[in-house]
Amino acid sequence: MYTKVGGAWKAGFAPDFTVSLDTTTVSGECSDPSFCTATTSVAEATPVGGGVAPFSYLWEYVSGDPGVQPQDSTAAAVSFELGGFTPGGTDAVYRCRVTDAAGTVRYSGDLSVVLAFNT
Repeated sequence: MYTKVGGAWKAGFAPDFTVSLDTTTVSGECSDPSFCTATTSVAEATPVGGGVAPFSYLWEYVSGDPGVQPQDSTAAAVSFELGGFTPGGTDAVYRCRVTDAAGTVRYSGDLSVVLAFNT
């Protein structure tokens, strides 16, 4: 692998990295189904132990309600939302794909997204 240091390319080794989530569950709720978009708290993915900056992020759907969507699927820190009413609530599972500048891809563990609609 080569990295650019001070304008010159140098051969080197970048330590492998993992992806850590600051939480395993985010949740949100809404009490008025007539005009509500439920939005969750924020989850953040962080590369740990190495890799080559800069890093890119992509929150990927794993399972559950596909209507639950990240507000910015390419941000490290993200909240999720669902427009419209689902009686009782809904949930989904996402994970974050992190790619470093060398093209190494690593995934976070699963993140549970829980949205409640209280009437």
